[in-house]
Amino acid sequence: MSNEPTVKRWTAEHKAAVVMDLFQSKTTFGEVARQHSPPSYWALTT
Repeated sequence: MSNEPTVKRWTAEHKAAVVMDLFQSKTTFGEVARQHSPPSYWALTT
């Protein structure tokens, strides 16, 4: 996944690629979560 361009939208193809990388042990769930989770400041409310 590190060679892929930055994806801004979760297309079906991107979801499938992430799942396949997980199945093939090319990445871990933690790595995917860190790469694709929103920044922590989004959770802040005023």
